[in-house]
Amino acid sequence: MSDLTERQKEIIEAALNLISEGGLQALTMKNLANSLGITEPALYRHFENKHDILRNVLSFFRKKTAEIFSDAIKLDSSPIQKIEQVFMQHFEVFSENPAIAVILFSEGIFQLDDRLLEQVKSLMEFSRGKLIGLIEEGQRGGIIRKDIPPDALALLLMGSLRLQALRWRLELFSFDLKKEGKRLWKSLEKIIREKG
Repeated sequence: MSDLTERQKEIIEAALNLISEGGLQALTMKNLANSLGITEPALYRHFENKHDILRNVLSFFRKKTAEIFSDAIKLDSSPIQKIEQVFMQHFEVFSENPAIAVILFSEGIFQLDDRLLEQVKSLMEFSRGKLIGLIEEGQRGGIIRKDIPPDALALLLMGSLRLQALRWRLELFSFDLKKEGKRLWKSLEKIIREKG
């Protein structure tokens, strides 16, 4: 969100608060204007509609995801530790910004806006590609099992992360996502690690 104006950042922050408190259905231009104490026409000077706001949130998350992978890849540690870092950092981001989990895991919204759908698909492919690279590195080093293809292991990891975050959202953020994420990771590590 660095290329946004301060006012646009303020609007997005208010939108994220509305989503965190009431789900995506709470995000309307009217509710957003009310929460900011401004008129709806004033909002439209900054964003064309709520999908424009959501696209900016997804752009922010894409940058954050790129940072997470970049930081993990630079670590002087094993590929499994790098994957753990990626996994846990995503749970950290969701914990700090619950609305991002709501947006990412609400498929219905993407059927209404092709640009949102393309952003989510691009984000998934980016994450999948980076994860496959780390898995292949681990397979070459003999620490990640080779009897399962890298793309299948990436799907297992991404699907597990997604379902855990979705469960957290459906249970109204009532449990410690980072703690439960760590517990899930320990099981996944046993599954992907080369035996012996």
